[in-house]
Amino acid sequence: MTRGHAEALVPMVDETLREAGLGFPEIAAIAVTVGPGSFTGVRAGLAAARGLALARDLPLIGIDSFAAIAHALPARECAGRATVVAIDTKRRDLYLSAVFASGETAVEPCVARPEDVIGLLPAAPIALAGDGRHMLRPLLQEVDVREIAIDGPDARDVALIASRLAASRETGRPALPLYLREPEAVVPKFGGRLRP
Repeated sequence: MTRGHAEALVPMVDETLREAGLGFPEIAAIAVTVGPGSFTGVRAGLAAARGLALARDLPLIGIDSFAAIAHALPARECAGRATVVAIDTKRRDLYLSAVFASGETAVEPCVARPEDVIGLLPAAPIALAGDGRHMLRPLLQEVDVREIAIDGPDARDVALIASRLAASRETGRPALPLYLREPEAVVPKFGGRLRP
């Protein structure tokens, strides 16, 4: 959605619960994606999740978009490969994260131009996912890449990760926005006041 996130979100939650035959008393925790993603989408999702969690005194579990996309990847497609998730920022660059096949972080979540990503990626076979993968694929001709058509986080994967974390009493990532770019809004000189 480009507009109307806040108005649509809570009715969607209500409809989903009804379709599942559940009510709020049966919910044990709330999970929410924390980004990276659109500023409005992340803020609206976090505000709604916080409100629901606060109203029912439920734990709130943050899941980043990279983890949710990586969770959706078929294990057989990723076996022995580093997992690279590239999310299109819509500004000619990418939100990027990479994890070795061992589970160790290869590239911490960052923002990078596609042409700069090559120097960041591990020298290993890669499983590439995310809606920014099309920006990287032409630059990876020399690399063993398995492209997997998963564009963005899915609520099912967010719920499955959160369920696992809740069962092990882990809290996951704080339910705070994951911003990888500096804000474009800046405080004006002189605190916004006119000079005398």
